[in-house]
Amino acid sequence: MIIKEYLSSSLIVLLLFGISDTIHARNCKKGKPCGKACIALDKTCRIGAGGAGNMNRGSARSAKTPSSIKDSTLRKSRLRLPKLYIVTARSVEAKDSPYSDETTGRFKEGQTVFVYETFDSWARLSNMQPQQWVRLEHLQLK
Repeated sequence: MIIKEYLSSSLIVLLLFGISDTIHARNCKKGKPCGKACIALDKTCRIGAGGAGNMNRGSARSAKTPSSIKDSTLRKSRLRLPKLYIVTARSVEAKDSPYSDETTGRFKEGQTVFVYETFDSWARLSNMQPQQWVRLEHLQLK
C-alpha cells in the first residue's frame, strides 16, 4: 500500500513538472523562444523588461542617422512601407544626404515617387545607393 501511494504521488509530481515545462516553452526551429513567439538567435528577449526596452530602441535609431548630421536633437521618423508622393515643384534636385551639396538626381513636377523614410523636413526617395533626399515641402501625399 505504501509503495502504491509513493508511486502514484511520484507519477503525479513528474507529470506536473513535465507538463508545466512544455506549456511555457515553444519549439522554435530557426530561433529561440520569447514569450508566446519565436525570435532570432541574435535578438534579446525583452519580455518583462518594462520601459527600458523602449529607451534602448530610440537610441539605436538615432545611431542610424545620416553620417553628415551629428545633431541628436533632430527628429526622425521611419515609415514601414514606402508611401506614394507627387512632386509639386517644377524641378527638384535630389541630394545624397540632407544638408549635403552633392546632387544625385532630379525630379520633375507631377512625377510620382516612393518615400521610404522621413528625417526632419527631408524625405528619402531611394532604397539603394546612391541615396536621394528631397525636401518634403516639394512633395505632396498622393
